[in-house]
Amino acid sequence: MAGTLPIGQTFKVSRLASDGGRNHVYRPMAGNGLYAFVLEGEAEIAGNRLARRDSIAQEGEAAVEIGARSAATDMLLVETRL
Repeated sequence: MAGTLPIGQTFKVSRLASDGGRNHVYRPMAGNGLYAFVLEGEAEIAGNRLARRDSIAQEGEAAVEIGARSAATDMLLVETRL
């Protein structure tokens, strides 16, 4: 199509909405990493405390532990090759 730019990459977008004090595990496909963006609330990933609009990338992990640290945590998770 004219005016479009093809992107030759496969990725998966997920959303995590959680109550505070809950822990979750995200398992990316082999060879993929995870980019996590906090939309609202607070979370903890790999010992890093994240607040609203913070983000972090995790690569080379078979499982990424995500802790919801506020009453309502809302996150955008993007799995792709990093």
